[in-house]
Amino acid sequence: MYPHKLPSWYPSSFAARLVLLLVIVFSVINIGGMYLVRSTMVSFTAQQTEEEIEAIIKNIGHVMTNHSIQAAEHALIDYTQSWKPDRVASRIYDESGRVISSSKALSWKILWPAFGVNSAQIIQTQHGHDIVYVASRVIKTPNGNYTLQIAKSLKQEHSFLMRLESAGVSMFILTLVGLIISGWVAASFAMKELEKITHAAEIMAGGIFIKDLPPSHAGSDINRLIAAFNKSSRRTSSLVNELSDMNDHLAHDLKTPVTQIRGTAELLLTQKQKEKTADKLGDIIEGCDVLQDIINSSLDAAEIKAGIRKIEKQPLSLSELFSTLEENYSPLAEAKGITINVTPSLTFINADKTLLYRSLANILDNAIKFTPPNGQISLWSTSNAAADIIAISDSGIGFPEKAEQHIFSRFYRADSSRTIKGHGLGLYIAKTIISAHNGTITATNNSSHTPASPQNLTSGVTFRVFIPPLPTKTS
Repeated sequence: MYPHKLPSWYPSSFAARLVLLLVIVFSVINIGGMYLVRSTMVSFTAQQTEEEIEAIIKNIGHVMTNHSIQAAEHALIDYTQSWKPDRVASRIYDESGRVISSSKALSWKILWPAFGVNSAQIIQTQHGHDIVYVASRVIKTPNGNYTLQIAKSLKQEHSFLMRLESAGVSMFILTLVGLIISGWVAASFAMKELEKITHAAEIMAGGIFIKDLPPSHAGSDINRLIAAFNKSSRRTSSLVNELSDMNDHLAHDLKTPVTQIRGTAELLLTQKQKEKTADKLGDIIEGCDVLQDIINSSLDAAEIKAGIRKIEKQPLSLSELFSTLEENYSPLAEAKGITINVTPSLTFINADKTLLYRSLANILDNAIKFTPPNGQISLWSTSNAAADIIAISDSGIGFPEKAEQHIFSRFYRADSSRTIKGHGLGLYIAKTIISAHNGTITATNNSSHTPASPQNLTSGVTFRVFIPPLPTKTS
């Protein structure tokens, strides 16, 4: 889950995100590069034009100073012809501002700057069809001051820049398309290798350990990930095997002496012994039974958590499951005067019949233990879109608030329950089995504010088991 909600346009796929990042970086770099190239070209063109016109003005000024205005006019014509008449225009003003000479081949109209001042500027023609660089210089001669103005069209240079920009944009688009395709292919290839690792991890999470994944051609980073996964898989497999071996040894090393102790006690009990000795031998047998139950329960819980004990799911009728529980536990409940109420259910769930029965039986047995005489226990069910809910409510003593976080812990027993026989594994095994079904289990105290079950019990505890529903539910 993300800490903040992502915008709707942001891709969820890692490959798409990688391609998007490449596109953004590439676009920023290329747009910046194109802007830099254009700025450099414009600056270079302006500088070159300025240097050319300044050189002409210097030469014409020299002619005007040392020769005559007529000689300057002829020199201007020569320069105009060498630059093409439709690209260059010129004017000469006398001190009164009268135009005494102007080029005759002007094909565009511009707004000339004022005479008698030194200036240089880039302007547009009156119809906006051309861009013109205009320079104005005051020339001091023995015959007075004159203003020389020369204008040069930048249309050619501007057209070249436009073609250069068009070529750059076309190249940008082609390169961008190629980058998107190649980036998507490369990212998809890498993601394909990651999907293999994900699939292998999901298989391993189900308790099946596969052989090492082979090296990939996607690069050293992926290979390091594969190597780390293989190492983790081998380590986990080794730990599970060690756990299995330890369980076998534990079962063998503990069950054998316990069986011998129990057998000896039974043998002594059958012989004529004093009454006190007989009581002690009975305690030995009872203690061995408890020890055997603890060992067997611990081994079963460990095997279920490690995935050694496979979950064989099938559609189960809750109504039949409730009936079996009621039939098996009614004698124990009736001995305490406890009533078991079963609410009929039409729900079918997908579960391992043996394990789920054991889980519910542990909860029901726990309810009988902690419900006082003449109390009530209810088996009922409900459902919502996310889960089918199996509930067992009792009118017992409930549990203290501080025990809520530990009620499903292994060997945990609340202070109020230590006088009642048990070893604190029943609810732990129940939760282990429910977790193996991808379900959850909760326990809440009943009260007058939150009565539970169809019988509206206001004391005791309600255990709720949440099981993922069947794809198609029968209701």
